[in-house]
Amino acid sequence: MLAFAGCAPQQQSECLAGTRPMVELNAYLGGNVSEADWQRFQTQILTPAFPEGMTVAWARGQWRNPDNGRQVREATRVLTILAGEDTRDRFNPVENAYRERFRQRSVLVTTRRVCGSL
Repeated sequence: MLAFAGCAPQQQSECLAGTRPMVELNAYLGGNVSEADWQRFQTQILTPAFPEGMTVAWARGQWRNPDNGRQVREATRVLTILAGEDTRDRFNPVENAYRERFRQRSVLVTTRRVCGSL
């Protein structure tokens, strides 16, 4: 049972004074996406879904193609969003739009509970 203690939801009382429970979502958005196409996606899809804000960082990603076993290296944008309990649900349409628009097989998404202040 102790192995799962870190996965338990934080309660309001577990956050330090001046902070509150939040969900941190990280999405790894790969593919050869031009800056102009990214800016359109961010303006049309991402910002309306998360007008409170987000952080985007550039990275280099790598994954194994399950069809042929080859390693694929590609430019990646790491998107970080800090918001409320509904963050993952709000991100689902963004993820689907990204996969469709940029013909991506998948988007890696992680979430975790954190304490933060805005």
